[in-house]
Amino acid sequence: MKKNYLAVVVATLAFSLAACDSKSDTSKVADKPAPAGVGSSASTGSSQSSNEMKDVSYSIGYQFGKNLSVTRIKTFDTNEILAGLNDALADKDSKLTKEQMQTAMTVLEAEVQKIAAEESKAYEEKGKTLLEGNAKRDGVITTKSGLQYEVVQKGTGAKPGEKDIVKVNYEGKLVDGKVFDSSIQRGEPVEFAVNTVIPGWVEALQLMQVGEKVKLYIPSELAYGANGVPPVIPPNSVLIFDVELLDIKKPDDKADTAKKTADSKESAKK
Repeated sequence: MKKNYLAVVVATLAFSLAACDSKSDTSKVADKPAPAGVGSSASTGSSQSSNEMKDVSYSIGYQFGKNLSVTRIKTFDTNEILAGLNDALADKDSKLTKEQMQTAMTVLEAEVQKIAAEESKAYEEKGKTLLEGNAKRDGVITTKSGLQYEVVQKGTGAKPGEKDIVKVNYEGKLVDGKVFDSSIQRGEPVEFAVNTVIPGWVEALQLMQVGEKVKLYIPSELAYGANGVPPVIPPNSVLIFDVELLDIKKPDDKADTAKKTADSKESAKK
């Protein structure tokens, strides 16, 4: 768990500048100023270019800060971060030796691991308390696997099988209420085969009818377990989902539709 979390942090930091630079370039395509002499003066174009680079610079700094924030460390010295950044951009020698920098990164690794372990333990304890409380609540059904679900709105349609393709709307939260994924917020339901998702979902979906809305409480062993999905989902997290089953398709529905379309086009040619 510790190495997995640290690997994500290191990779995130390493690629922050490149990712942000790419986003900055694409986001500016529609906003590029008109060439000098076409509705603007040469000096205005220069000013706009300068403003664009300010935006690029801020974007890089902001993205770098967001990527640093995944470590959960609150005691970074931003003055020293800026000093190191400026020295590197000016092609100056580092004021620290390679050995000192390696020691510093070891300190960072230890701190990241400590915070990750504390966070994991806290989520695990909150999840355990939640599940124990749910087991005593009316309306919450606990299955043999430990999955808990609560019917919010009854459905009247069919139930999917393990190999069926379902269309759902959902929102996933941690036990502290933080939303980590939501097709509802995106305004776009998703389709997937029942047997391609986490065990808690595989079981729950086969208990649902089309039109049904449920709230799922999924123990970590039926979700992402001791590894989690850092930094989004901490290790040993109980996950809470609001799920609505919108439709069911058989695995061969899409293939049949494509074949019928192709046959229709072939017949039209004849």
